[in-house]
Amino acid sequence: MDKKKLSKISTIYMFAVFGAFLIYSYIKDWSIVVSEDKYELLGFAGLAYIGTILSGIDLAAVKDKEKKVSKKSVIQGVKLALVFIVITLLAKLY
Repeated sequence: MDKKKLSKISTIYMFAVFGAFLIYSYIKDWSIVVSEDKYELLGFAGLAYIGTILSGIDLAAVKDKEKKVSKKSVIQGVKLALVFIVITLLAKLY
């Protein structure tokens, strides 16, 4: 896949997820109760995780000199996203 196309897809995806969450919050009158809306929030967290992986792949692809996204960039991007998620989870635990 072309790097520019991946970058556009990643940006559009993140704006779409953020917009969907804003619409969901507006429908709920800006008051989200975690115990009642647990599964919806987990769905949004899963979508945000996919966006993190896309952003990590996009960031890893920037370093390469090629015009296409390589398999190495995909693996590095997934690793980068996993490190970010683990650090975020560890920060919330301590």
